[in-house]
Amino acid sequence: MDKKPAKVHVSEVLTPLERKYCAIRARGFNKAESYRQAANKPRLKAEDASSRACEIERRPRVITKLRALLDSANKADIVTHGRYVQSLIDDAQEARDAANYTALAAFQRLIGQSVGALSDIVDVRQVSDSNVLIQKLEGILDDKALQALRDQFNAKDTFH
Repeated sequence: MDKKPAKVHVSEVLTPLERKYCAIRARGFNKAESYRQAANKPRLKAEDASSRACEIERRPRVITKLRALLDSANKADIVTHGRYVQSLIDDAQEARDAANYTALAAFQRLIGQSVGALSDIVDVRQVSDSNVLIQKLEGILDDKALQALRDQFNAKDTFH
């Protein structure tokens, strides 16, 4: 007895943009960055990218696909804040080694912004020096990222 393939309604088929978006989002990127990468629009303002991403994520077919991807994802493949900061620190070191000071400055700004983003988790106003910040980040960032931050701070009190 031959089984006929189930008919798929056109509204259930993901567009190429939706497929890319879901794949990127399932790797742990936020909505705005996922949209920028999927649409190949790296300069799109965060508000616009976030708005367009929300439109995409409201679609039932996208919700279904995202759930399936997240359920089957290898959790180690999902980007965490610590892995992101570590990647920035590695890129900053490469820029330093290549004497590309423009790129180095950009990476250092991103590192600073990333550490600042942790203020949702750690009240930076209560942090008196870099060692206290690192202690508060233990358990949030992995050991390699913590060591990279220690190296970045270079044992100086950056908050005084």
